[in-house]
Amino acid sequence: MSVDLETLAKQYKGAKFAELILEHVKASSPASTQSAMAGLMDELPNHLSTPVMELIDFLVQLPQQHQREFFGGDCGQKFLDTLQVTRGFMRKQHNIEINDDDNFTVFNIIVQNYVYACHINPTTKAAMQKAAGVGLLGRMFSR
Repeated sequence: MSVDLETLAKQYKGAKFAELILEHVKASSPASTQSAMAGLMDELPNHLSTPVMELIDFLVQLPQQHQREFFGGDCGQKFLDTLQVTRGFMRKQHNIEINDDDNFTVFNIIVQNYVYACHINPTTKAAMQKAAGVGLLGRMFSR
């Protein structure tokens, strides 16, 4: 069964990427997020494990300004952007052609990584809330 990435992008359209992250934060705990990431990693072929961790490290290193724009952007577009970055990274850095199913799994791992960061770092969660348009009072009372 193959994932239809264009249909998924349409479903994500209209929300901010940060809203997707924050919905997962509300519905999970740090432990369940770690379990989800481990389960997703287990779904990938073994040869993708190290490249995926390198990709996450690369994304985390992006400048703060770029991250704010990214998280505040349209989720459907950021979904497609992330898939494209993943394909390019895998191709250029590791000479790997990634299929749609694995690319979608990598996207979910990236999402769970940001969810976990929000769970363990209040500053990250506040930045995500700001990108989602949550006001100061909302950020203060959501901890």
